[in-house]
Amino acid sequence: MPVVHYLLSTTPQWGHVKPLCIFATRIVQERESAILTIMVAPNLLDKAFAEVSAQSSGIWLPKWGNIPRKLV
Repeated sequence: MPVVHYLLSTTPQWGHVKPLCIFATRIVQERESAILTIMVAPNLLDKAFAEVSAQSSGIWLPKWGNIPRKLV
């Protein structure tokens, strides 16, 4: 199966970001070859990562320490 990259983005409000995180994990659960990038406002990054982690049993996630927390 070919690798497919999805870029997901929404308005920077938690009520929009949370369902997007759930949707993203469902895509990866259905398509193991999918790569997802979710664009999230910096102030929602911790919550978004926690939501994806909570939804993603058995899905590989990058280690949080490898993700820059501050914009240069």
